[in-house]
Amino acid sequence: MPPDWILYISLPIELNDNLKAVGDIYRMALSQAGVTPAYTTSIEDPGILICPTDVGSATLYVLTSESASPQEISFKDGASGKNLSGRLDPGRAALILVGKSGEVLADYNWNAVP
Repeated sequence: MPPDWILYISLPIELNDNLKAVGDIYRMALSQAGVTPAYTTSIEDPGILICPTDVGSATLYVLTSESASPQEISFKDGASGKNLSGRLDPGRAALILVGKSGEVLADYNWNAVP
């Protein structure tokens, strides 16, 4: 898609019950726009949210779980290429501050798994 194109969908796709289809549309739009992901993961549980924020010399990850059971969360930081893994209980959140070289600078409620 050329840079001057606009992806227009006449109905709000977020109201669709098929979350996979919604994700596929967003993935296609981001790919066409040339956006590189801040992280990658194989997690498919819709109750797990990984929200990265670039803070200059590091990335702050906010992780939340609305799953019914404890989850092991694994993802790869895009800036450093480091793999991060930990456990998160249902209804809980965690914060991880990851430096550009992959070191965990600070964390809150993150139960890291080696």
